[in-house]
Amino acid sequence: MAACAVAHALAIDGWRVELFERAANRPAEGHGFVLLDRGVRALAQLGLGAALRTRGQPLARFEVRSPAGALRLSAAVDGAMGLRRRELLGALEPLPDPGALHVGRSFVEFEWHADGIARAARFADGSRVEADVFVAADGAGSVARRALFPWAALAPARVCEVVGQLEDPVLAADLGDRVCKFQRDDVGLAFGLVPAGCGGVIWYLQFDAERLPLPSRAPAAIAAFVHACVGDWCDPIPRALARIDFGRAYLASPIDLDPLPTLGRGNIALVGDAAHPFLPFSSQGVSAALDDAWTLAACLREHATARSWDAAITAYSDCQRPEIARIVAAGRDLQARFLDPRGAGREFVVPVCA
Repeated sequence: MAACAVAHALAIDGWRVELFERAANRPAEGHGFVLLDRGVRALAQLGLGAALRTRGQPLARFEVRSPAGALRLSAAVDGAMGLRRRELLGALEPLPDPGALHVGRSFVEFEWHADGIARAARFADGSRVEADVFVAADGAGSVARRALFPWAALAPARVCEVVGQLEDPVLAADLGDRVCKFQRDDVGLAFGLVPAGCGGVIWYLQFDAERLPLPSRAPAAIAAFVHACVGDWCDPIPRALARIDFGRAYLASPIDLDPLPTLGRGNIALVGDAAHPFLPFSSQGVSAALDDAWTLAACLREHATARSWDAAITAYSDCQRPEIARIVAAGRDLQARFLDPRGAGREFVVPVCA
């Protein structure tokens, strides 16, 4: 089996799993996320429950407040966790065979048998890998997805995010088990804080890119933009802004995609953002990717004796697609509420598609 990108959660006993990462070095940084219950369950099934509890922060509530701090919504969130990317990678470190991870290998195309089954994956360095099954986890701009569904149209989302992390054990302790989101009720603008374990806090700014365009991706421009948007909002936002290293902030420009008719074809399966890039309001990206990998592994095991890979990938797709369609629809609804907070019938809802 060959993977077109790192998919640590996929492991099938007795099979050789090769992992190909396009980055030149093993990824170690990044920011963080809310891991919802399905993602937590998938990692627990891999025996990583204890590692997660020591590395992340269990979350119990999601709060929405006004820029002045008035509570607008408080809702329970079951089984969720705030987690930094580096902590997730640290927990996953023991899983793959060290010799099975190949970095600096960017997938570019498949070679095909005459019957339409993939023969090999080709990489930008000229190398090629033959395999029985290919698992593409190559992100929202997936090259593998374009090979299977060249007609699938990606649309830029109207809401963008600036995301980062900071080390602040006191702020993390103050947040406790709460995600706090401060949001205006007249335009699409919000600032969120997520406790992420080990004294870390993930912060994010969500904004309507049509009304509030970011002038530049330069750190100084991002810092000025964030301060102009929320610098005069209530505590603890000014305190957080004072500690942020904007040189490490990341501007996310999400994309939207209608659900695909299937999550693979023949002996190629798509997982995570390659299969279904979600709008950030869903908070489902990492959790869904982990669940995809676990479900795909189960389907491959079930069909391994007959080596019926097409049937395995069809079963995986049939299992995942109804939930994917629900999350896509819910994410779009949450984005509409964010962009038009005072629209007819609008009410604040927890911006998590749990």
